[in-house]
Amino acid sequence: MADGQHLLLTLFKPGNQYAYWNDTGFDEQLVIGATTTDVATREAAYKKATEIMCDEAPVLFLYAQPAKNGVSAKVNYTPRGNDWMRAYDMAPAN
Repeated sequence: MADGQHLLLTLFKPGNQYAYWNDTGFDEQLVIGATTTDVATREAAYKKATEIMCDEAPVLFLYAQPAKNGVSAKVNYTPRGNDWMRAYDMAPAN
């Protein structure tokens, strides 16, 4: 799973103030993913959590924000796959 994508899953974790869905199997997979140092185990856990979420469909996603990035020869920046734009990922061009 790409850097940061699992953070979106935690929005639906039971106990999150924004979550209105409580699935123990989903939660168990998030716990496994968050507590293991084994990359393959973590990826498998987040994949299973994603499958549970897709099967249960606790929300209806109606809108996807298109990514827009500016370009400048004065800044070194590579857009991220998860649409996050963070200042510390940027640096002045040499």
